[in-house]
Amino acid sequence: MNDFINEPEEMEPVEIEGTEETAGEVTDSTEETPTAETVSKFRELTSNRMKMIGQQLFQMKKIPEKRGIDYSREDVEKIFTYLRNEIDKCESEFIKKFDEKKADKFDFDFKF
Repeated sequence: MNDFINEPEEMEPVEIEGTEETAGEVTDSTEETPTAETVSKFRELTSNRMKMIGQQLFQMKKIPEKRGIDYSREDVEKIFTYLRNEIDKCESEFIKKFDEKKADKFDFDFKF
């Protein structure tokens, strides 16, 4: 039982591409450029949550090594189908921000 509770390996910090001034910047030139503060907050939140997810996955991958458990290939497929679906939903939420910003724009270019 103690095997399952062991501390996970030390994880490397997660790097998000770009500089503090440009990370996460939308390529549309009419968008506001994120500030160093908002980028820093984003990096802190995502880094902490990704670390927690990584730790949980570390614990998850130890399950097959346990004695006294049995599972089928179907069980494994269900688990990883579920996880992939949740990752896809999460990614969609991040991407939706960019789609909504473009949809919010409405150009009143009336020519008479």
